[in-house]
Amino acid sequence: MKRLGFGLAAFVLASALVFGAARAQWVAVATMATATTMMGVPTETIYKISPAVPEVYCNWMVLGVRAGDRISGTFIAVDVGRAARPNDVIDTASITVPSSEVDYIFATFSLPRPQGGWPWGTYLVEIKKNRELVATAHFLISN
Repeated sequence: MKRLGFGLAAFVLASALVFGAARAQWVAVATMATATTMMGVPTETIYKISPAVPEVYCNWMVLGVRAGDRISGTFIAVDVGRAARPNDVIDTASITVPSSEVDYIFATFSLPRPQGGWPWGTYLVEIKKNRELVATAHFLISN
């Protein structure tokens, strides 16, 4: 499968999130959307995506981060028939948590539609914190 451009827009939330006196180890969530607001907030969380959609977005949040932590997102074509091998990595992007007093980070990884269109099938986005899998978002390209 041809490698695709992978856009990264990160919005670090400036206020600290505190759970009582202790900080969380980590908590993470990832959702898929076909559109986001200017601040990167998903306008609709979905699982099934039309092959006509020009771009897909994986919106994610990881709590319990520290400055220097590396968060990565990997788009994977799990099963797209003959268009690619099973579990083929389409693209990966990462961000490093900046040196500031934040306990969480929110961002959006996006992937534009390939020139030939989206191959029908199942896809997955893996979100990792320092190489440890912390969240996944599955989606289906189909009519």
